[in-house]
Amino acid sequence: MKIPIKYKPYIIATGILLAPLAEFITNKINEYTGTHIQPRYGDLTPFINGTLGLAIMYYWTSAFENIKPPRFKNFLKIQRVVWPAAVINRRKHPKRWLDLNLKLHEITYREEFQREGLLGNYHIAQGDLELGVHYYQRLLETDCKPEENILWKAINGISRPVVRLMFHSDHLEDLLEVAQYELQRKDYKQMKDTWRKIKRIYPSDRTEILEGIFLTSADLPETQEHWKGLIAKHKSELQSLGASRNKVTKIPTDEHKSVLVIKQGSGLRQEYDVLRKIYDKLPPEERISVLPLAVYNEKDEDCLVTLRKDSPDLDFIIGLTTGDESLAAAKKAITNLRRLHKLEIPELQPYNLIPELQRRLTKRFPAKDPRRFLDEYERFKQKFEKRSSPVHGDAYPTNVLKDGTLLDLEKASLGDPWLDLETFTTHPFLIGIQDQILAGVDLNPATRPLYAVHVALCQTGSFSTKSITRSRYFYELAKMRLEALGERALLDATKDYLGRTIDVW
Repeated sequence: MKIPIKYKPYIIATGILLAPLAEFITNKINEYTGTHIQPRYGDLTPFINGTLGLAIMYYWTSAFENIKPPRFKNFLKIQRVVWPAAVINRRKHPKRWLDLNLKLHEITYREEFQREGLLGNYHIAQGDLELGVHYYQRLLETDCKPEENILWKAINGISRPVVRLMFHSDHLEDLLEVAQYELQRKDYKQMKDTWRKIKRIYPSDRTEILEGIFLTSADLPETQEHWKGLIAKHKSELQSLGASRNKVTKIPTDEHKSVLVIKQGSGLRQEYDVLRKIYDKLPPEERISVLPLAVYNEKDEDCLVTLRKDSPDLDFIIGLTTGDESLAAAKKAITNLRRLHKLEIPELQPYNLIPELQRRLTKRFPAKDPRRFLDEYERFKQKFEKRSSPVHGDAYPTNVLKDGTLLDLEKASLGDPWLDLETFTTHPFLIGIQDQILAGVDLNPATRPLYAVHVALCQTGSFSTKSITRSRYFYELAKMRLEALGERALLDATKDYLGRTIDVW
């Protein structure tokens, strides 16, 4: 909350006196350079100087109003920041320029959306499209239209055309700031014109993606057609990902650091909602999942558009890396899973063990009646208490990138965190270092035995049609864990139900 400023009349008077000073400085520059500063449309120097005098009067007052106390001390600090920030070349020294402008936020009453705009522009210019768009989405979702009194409207109405005449830039960062300004003031017609200019000067996938973000933020009717057009443009380049039951394809961006992922199938609106809720809960620096961009319906199917780093999943790379590298990558994934578990997303549906076991296991082994097996499993399950926190629901390494980013949250639900931890660490290449991966995890182990068995049984069915070797691995793991727990009845029922089928493979 801003603290009211004293002596405002004196500051306004000082601003008025600065109008002649602006004209004096202009004349001296003309004498020194032998040129005459004028805009593209004739000699408007007197009008410009008068306008600048009014602007100086207003901004001089606003400057002190926006400086945090102690105002005079912080005013002196600003001088060591604002002038270097004004003259430094933004494109040659982007990090230095960013640091100086972020410093201004520490000593002024600047809104958070201004900081996110700076960071968004910086990361986009550096090629980190994913992180840049994270900041942009937060910026564009903020109601950041300033309170405008009559004086502000009058001065802004006069000064904006003058500034546009004197200073105009076709650099991407500057044009993006113009588009931001127009979006935040809901000047959609002008914003579309700006985007036409940006696309003409900077034709690229990055530009198309950014425009889609702006259209989505404005909730304009043409948003869905924009995303469809981008997908159609790259139809011949689409690459399939994994063996998901949904159709999943990707479009590499121009920088080849990020990919636009298109998933088509059913129930994807729910995944989009989950991704949005995770996105809303965490700042960009702590992102744990892919970035949701849009979801729409096409030909009775949901179409989910997300952005993520162009990186292989852990299932692909852990067999090719050293133990230390696998451990480091696995710990990143566990860190992100634990962040997910600690979020509050109460709208999620509960994770039900029996229906999931039936879906993954008994429906894929229909040769024998599973009733005895399910009855024994129900008895075993009743020994453990229920827990409820957000869980991924399918946190196998195929659904985690090298940097720990979580993919495919369509099965996210409310359940026990041990479900995710056991699903991830029982991978054949990780189980040998399972204790090292989970070292330091602050979680009550009371329910861990239930999910150690549950995951092994579910994965037996999950891989039965994909990999006989892995299906047999998880079957043996389930038997070993039931033996260690002394669960003879469930172990016998499991052998009776699965043994003959798996043994003949």
